[in-house]
Amino acid sequence: MSTTRYAIYYAPDAHEDLHRFGSSVLGYDAHAGATCAQLCPTNIEPSQWASLTAEPRRYGFHATLRAPFRLRDGVSERDVLAAADEAAAVCRPFDLHLQIEARNGFVALVPTAVPRELSNLEAQCVAALEPVRAPLNEAELARRLAAPLTARQTGYLKTYGYPYVRDEFRFHMTLTGQLPEGLQADVLLFLRQAFAAQVGAKSQHIASVQVFGQSAPDMSFQIIHASKLFKIPTD
Repeated sequence: MSTTRYAIYYAPDAHEDLHRFGSSVLGYDAHAGATCAQLCPTNIEPSQWASLTAEPRRYGFHATLRAPFRLRDGVSERDVLAAADEAAAVCRPFDLHLQIEARNGFVALVPTAVPRELSNLEAQCVAALEPVRAPLNEAELARRLAAPLTARQTGYLKTYGYPYVRDEFRFHMTLTGQLPEGLQADVLLFLRQAFAAQVGAKSQHIASVQVFGQSAPDMSFQIIHASKLFKIPTD
C-alpha cells in the first residue's frame, strides 16, 4: 500500500488472546486492517462507545515505541523495515505482566513493572528510526507544543519529534479515549472483568515489534511488518 506515515509499535500476534481482547475493545483489527465486532459495556450505547474509542481505534491496539513519522526525502519503506529489524535484532525477548488502569481520563493496559529489556527496546527503536524520520513541520510542531510539556519533554520533541521518549517513555496500550468522569469507574470495572475473562493473569511474551503504516491522514494504521527480537541473553 502507499504509506504516508509509519510507526514502530508493540502489538501482540494475531493469534494471541491479548490481540483479540484489544481489537474487540477498539472494534478494529490492525493485523487485518479492518473493523471487527466491538465489545461494548452493557450500560453504554454502542454508538457512544464507538465514539469514546474512536481516537485509539485509528492507531490500532498497540504500545508506542517510535511514534508516527513521515519519511525523510530519499528514504523508502525498505529503509524503515531495515531500521526496525536492526533495532529489534539487538534486543532480547522478555516477559511483561500487564494490568488495566485509568490514566489521565483514559483507560490503558500498563506494566506492573518495567524490565530493563523494555526500556532498552524503546531506546533502540528511537535511535534506529531517527535517520529515516522527516523533521516535524510547523503544524506538527505547533500541535505538539500546544500540550503542557516540561522543558525536558520539549527538548525531546525538538530532537526526536516526540516528547515521551527515553526517561519520559511510559509503556501503555490505550483502550479508550478521554472518558466522562461519570463513566470512568464503570468502564474501568468492565474492562478489567473482560480482560480477566479473555486474557487472564498470564504474562505476555514480547518477542517482536511491528511496523505500522498509515496510507492517508484519515485512514487507520495497519501492521505491515514484524521485526523479531533476536539477541541471546548472556547472563
